[in-house]
Amino acid sequence: GERPTQSALLITNKTFDGYSTRHGAEKDEYEMHCMLADLGYDVVKCRNLTVKEIEEALQKFSKHPHLVHTDSVFVVIMSHGSLQGVCGTDCKPFEIENIYKSLNTQNCPALHNKPKVIIIQRRMRH
Repeated sequence: GERPTQSALLITNKTFDGYSTRHGAEKDEYEMHCMLADLGYDVVKCRNLTVKEIEEALQKFSKHPHLVHTDSVFVVIMSHGSLQGVCGTDCKPFEIENIYKSLNTQNCPALHNKPKVIIIQRRMRH
């Protein structure tokens, strides 16, 4: 049979309204993209998103037509972070819990019973 089209979402935030720039973000993004591509994932890449845009990207990804055929998904968010979650470029926290909500059976039936690997890389801000 044909290899399933596996999908991954990669969000990288480098520049922020008020926080320092994440130097090395491109290298991290490149390495993560290579790893996912090597594993056979088609990578949807987004850069420098506010909290609202992260939510919109997840909602859009949850409706990705390939998810019906995928056997698993990766969602990777690389940004500054806080205890509440990861930071949007607007420096507001995006709660990790929202990723699960976006991809649960109710909101994303295509991923019912399929493994979801969530990778969060956050440089903590105190």
